[in-house]
Amino acid sequence: MLVVGWSADGAPFDKAEHTDELPYIVGFEIEVTELDAFYNQRTRRLAQRLKAEAADAPQKKCVGLKRSVAGLYARVRAYNKFGFGEWSDESELMALEPLTPEEQTPLEEIPAAWVDLDLGGLDEYKEALEPAALLANKERLLRSLFDNRNVIKVAFAFYALSGAADVEVDPDVMSMLQFTTFAQSAGLLRSAGLKELKDLDLIFLRAARDPKLSSASGEAMLIDAVESSGVPVGEGWKKVALSPMQKLKAGIADVVTALKGANQLNQTQYVGALLRSAAQMYSSSTTLTLDAKLTRLCIEHIQPHVYDELQLIKDEFSQVQMVTRSMHSVLGRHAANLLQVFKVYAASDTTGDGTWAGAAAAKASAGTMNVRELEDMCEACGLFDESFTTLKLLAIFVKVNIDDDLFEQENDENNSAELVYDEFEEVMARIFDASVYQPVLTGAEDDADADANPDADATTATTNDRHGYKPRLAAVKERLRAEEEMRFEAAFHEWLESAFLPTALAACKTKKRSNVVGKWKAAVAGQLAPS
Repeated sequence: MLVVGWSADGAPFDKAEHTDELPYIVGFEIEVTELDAFYNQRTRRLAQRLKAEAADAPQKKCVGLKRSVAGLYARVRAYNKFGFGEWSDESELMALEPLTPEEQTPLEEIPAAWVDLDLGGLDEYKEALEPAALLANKERLLRSLFDNRNVIKVAFAFYALSGAADVEVDPDVMSMLQFTTFAQSAGLLRSAGLKELKDLDLIFLRAARDPKLSSASGEAMLIDAVESSGVPVGEGWKKVALSPMQKLKAGIADVVTALKGANQLNQTQYVGALLRSAAQMYSSSTTLTLDAKLTRLCIEHIQPHVYDELQLIKDEFSQVQMVTRSMHSVLGRHAANLLQVFKVYAASDTTGDGTWAGAAAAKASAGTMNVRELEDMCEACGLFDESFTTLKLLAIFVKVNIDDDLFEQENDENNSAELVYDEFEEVMARIFDASVYQPVLTGAEDDADADANPDADATTATTNDRHGYKPRLAAVKERLRAEEEMRFEAAFHEWLESAFLPTALAACKTKKRSNVVGKWKAAVAGQLAPS
């Protein structure tokens, strides 16, 4: 909002004192001319009519602004029952500051599943301890989990997905390889008490065990310390009596988990692995309690890695590039077509992980885009090449989506596994940056190889390019090279208009036809199925 103020000659209309001989003002019309941040176009519009204030009060009006407006000019005129007065002179350009990222409200609670943390075998949580001491230890651990909840969530979300081999990997679990990659990257193996990969393997396997197989009973978990600790916990942590159907579903879930084997960590088991890692890393300390060791691990290793090295929550791209009004002008210009592409591919995954529950979840999230659907779009449009791979796409998806589990969301479907449209806009900007802009700026190897080997380039151009993206991309790259210092917003606009959107809209038509055929085949199969 921008406040426009002015002063006027003449008195506001007053029935008691009014005579036709005296000039009077009933109200004002405000007209603004908006200056587009990127296209430098001017658009004039009537902002509003409003009644005049008291005679000795300055007049003012808050004017709503589009995200693409860099500045505006304003003029005003008075009116009464006889008509309108002359327009004032137009104001000087009122320049607008860059947009600021929206304030987000942190989730002030730990996930309900964390109270089921398996503490079996850890000395500070053994049942043989005096009950008051055991309870105090659990309360301290809950507070440590609460204090470090965000950095733990971020590390798990990033390595559970970005370290995956492909988009079909379950983003809610972490393999041994992914856990090892995390531990090495965060420097856990550089500690005095944890140096060998085999130690990590043992920690992983112990944490991945089904809690029911632990020698400790349910008391080894944290549920009995939640209320006394005062730590906020998400809904569902209180144990309630299950109906027969709920017990059946829970039993089926246990069977599915058992069939997977102890080769994956869910988020709660990952927390357990961190706790066991901390116990071994600082095993020589006789003064630190286990909850303090967990906090030390998070502060000394995980937090610098995910926040500073990887910049997973805030980086220059999200905090600078994505908040310019020029950027939002480009996105606004292409919003209709981008939204069409988003809607088509957001609704394309109807099978999920292949299970009944997965299919139901996929259909319920038809208004958001998961990583499979995003990969499908990139594949259909021919975006993948030597410089832009599926692994890079996964990293972009995680980076844009990773904070959804840290802050309150207006849309219940907006979580770390699904993109809403606003996030899709940033994903597209990052895809362009990774696949086109940076390679051109740095003189990508694939372009150099293409110049040296034109036959190989011709082969590449026809691979996964049903809708002609590669020739359009080559033309865009040539224009970018010719400009030499084309700023990001201009290059992004060029790519959207000349390469990506023509290709994506053509792919959408094909996708819609295949969806219709798929539904028809499913309907026919249902009719022919034996009763």
